[in-house]
Amino acid sequence: LPHINMFTLGAQRSHEMTSTTMPMLQTYPQPINLDRRMLASAIDTLIGCAEACTACADACLSEPNVADLTKCIRTNLDCADICQTTGRVVSRQTEYDANVTRAIVEACVQSCKSCGDECEQHGEAGMGLWQRAGDLQMQHMQARAARQSLNAPAFSATAPCPTA
Repeated sequence: LPHINMFTLGAQRSHEMTSTTMPMLQTYPQPINLDRRMLASAIDTLIGCAEACTACADACLSEPNVADLTKCIRTNLDCADICQTTGRVVSRQTEYDANVTRAIVEACVQSCKSCGDECEQHGEAGMGLWQRAGDLQMQHMQARAARQSLNAPAFSATAPCPTA
């Protein structure tokens, strides 16, 4: 898959739908020691990944060989839940707890990697859902983009608290 970064994906998503993330961050009354556009893009990417993973799990459930897709369905649903929660946690800037945020970001990065790796196996095996819905390949790209967004220096385990 081509290298997708959070800014490319964020720009792509902004053309697809109007996001309220950036306007909400712009109205936040206190300083945020993190680029607000980068933060908004990461949040939007996480939400997009959650949506794509949910759709992929649903498509897997409609496959005739659904029993063979149990792990894929599980990793998609886990990734969707974790991305959604991570997006909500990093959206909150008041009384920010860097330790909690780092832990959930690290869990999200791992979940996106596991989900992308599992879905890629089914894509290589020629599963019907990949042939039937080319848009679901975006799920894999979304998972990778979310992982890349969260690997940004501002979210790394050694970075200082972005709101300190």
